Amino acid sequence: LPVLSTAERDTFGMRDRADAIPPATRSPEPNQGTPRPLWSPRRLREDERGAKVKKYLQQQFDSYVKDLETLTNIDSGNGDPAGTDRAAKFVGEKLQALGATVEYRTNPRSSHLIARLKGKGTFRLLLIAHIDTVFKPGEAAKRPFWLDEKNIAYGPGVGDDKATVIQTIYALKTLKEYDFDAFGEIILYYNGEEEGGSPTAEAIVAELSPQ
Repeated sequence: LPVLSTAERDTFGMRDRADAIPPATRSPEPNQGTPRPLWSPRRLREDERGAKVKKYLQQQFDSYVKDLETLTNIDSGNGDPAGTDRAAKFVGEKLQALGATVEYRTNPRSSHLIARLKGKGTFRLLLIAHIDTVFKPGEAAKRPFWLDEKNIAYGPGVGDDKATVIQTIYALKTLKEYDFDAFGEIILYYNGEEEGGSPTAEAIVAELSPQ
């Protein structure tokens, strides 16, 4: 379809019906630049890649759920050094298998995990999640992880924040699957004391943020 001028829109009775013109063919508003076609070759390539990534992640669903179950069933309450250490080590081993370097920082109350994945580009990214929960030891045994018929997950800390933690692992797994390394470095920090706050966590965030 051609881009219609104001005069042409008047001719077709569209003066007050800009919405009748498909977005890809509207004349650009002042200072808005040329509209990007909805069917451009570049958009098509992006859509194809997106479809491949979506299919890959769908294929990983059962594995994702298994990892989420394992992490959720680790008691890692705020102030539980043994539990947060087990959670941090589980996550750290997964990330090491993907080529990331890992560092554990501990204090008398918790373990914190910092992971780094190097790329070949310049863009740098810091992702933060937390591995501690508000629950005391024994809570996971009382109500362990389970998934209902609608794929809604239940368990202590499953949504806050263990699902996010596992999602970061699978985000890196997807990058590795498609050999995507157009970034300088991805830093992942897993806070072991988010639920209560701590000077350790504040110092780590202050250290990593400028990097």
